[in-house]
Amino acid sequence: METVKSSATQRPFKDNKNIVLYMSEIGIRMTLAVENKTYAPVKVRLLCNRSRNAISQQGILDYVCNLEAKELQIVDHFLPKKRKQAMKIVCEESLLT
Repeated sequence: METVKSSATQRPFKDNKNIVLYMSEIGIRMTLAVENKTYAPVKVRLLCNRSRNAISQQGILDYVCNLEAKELQIVDHFLPKKRKQAMKIVCEESLLT
């Protein structure tokens, strides 16, 4: 987990700066993770359906994550559908709790 976190670009949620979205690119794979830095559990939604040339390990692009206080969670891994084309992961985040 710390490897993903240390190699990732990070973006705090608009609704709460203590919830952070991480995107780590290692080789051709992109890993998406989210961290709850608060002292309370939260429920978040990550909608990644505007991503281009991406296939996810789970086969979905709409995620709901329940995060305990101080938890870092890997959401999914992505690979390009077509290796010779650029992949772009676009996620809209929202706080559900």
